Amino acid sequence: MMNKEVIKQIELTEHKHSRGFSSVGLRSSSALNTDPFLNLDLFKMSEPTFPPHPHAGFSAVTYLLPESRGAFRNRDSFGDKSLIMPGDIHWTQAGSGMLHEEVPTEVGPDCLGFQIFVNLSDQNKNLPPKAFHVSAHQMPELIDEVSKLRLVAGQYKDLKSPLNELATPVTLLDVSVEIGGSLTLALDSQQNWFMFLMDGNGTISGKRKIEKHQALLLSKTGEQIILSAHTARLRILVCGGQSMGEPVVWGGPFCMTSREEIQLANTRFQNGQMGHLEPSF
Repeated sequence: MMNKEVIKQIELTEHKHSRGFSSVGLRSSSALNTDPFLNLDLFKMSEPTFPPHPHAGFSAVTYLLPESRGAFRNRDSFGDKSLIMPGDIHWTQAGSGMLHEEVPTEVGPDCLGFQIFVNLSDQNKNLPPKAFHVSAHQMPELIDEVSKLRLVAGQYKDLKSPLNELATPVTLLDVSVEIGGSLTLALDSQQNWFMFLMDGNGTISGKRKIEKHQALLLSKTGEQIILSAHTARLRILVCGGQSMGEPVVWGGPFCMTSREEIQLANTRFQNGQMGHLEPSF
């Protein structure tokens, strides 16, 4: 099989936003083409930070890493109340618009995970809001002596995630490789693939050096990559999805394909069509 190439590699910076929240972020407006992903933030949160807020036109996804010391409580304006435990994923497909709030279940322990924004195609931006939840024990895994792969979303080889009704199907792989080990990943050539390095250092396919807090865009050509860890265990979120190639227009917390659609979303919000949600703090 032919190896994929790294066609872009960028450094990511950690930002401390408040006393209880910091993140390392990747934006679709950067030099990386992450379509259909809009934003990814590797975050730490130790206290309630964001009060109820609206979203429309995309999905807001929270993946709490298995090693997270804290858990989240999620509420939205259409009645979902979910406990997001370490290793769980909660997928808020905002569609035409809704409000949500996610806060730590207790102040102090760090909640460690990813907040991911996944775009909805123009024809799906006004779908009724819907929430999906998958617990850690439901996620398929592949484990050997030197590596571990958790299928957080999508499909990998014969493994399938319970997240099977998403309007924007994507693949999320939480991958770790121990020091001195290697892992070959088979990646569907029909998807747009990139990687977010959480920790460690090593190489891709024996030549490109990689390390903590970098993002890498992979070539369309090729069907696999070989990840090798050097002096620290590699930890990577590997992301893939079908590119939409549609305009991305932001209007505050709303993402549409035109200014007119942004105005309509604002009108829905002002008219209460996105529901109501009282703050918990």
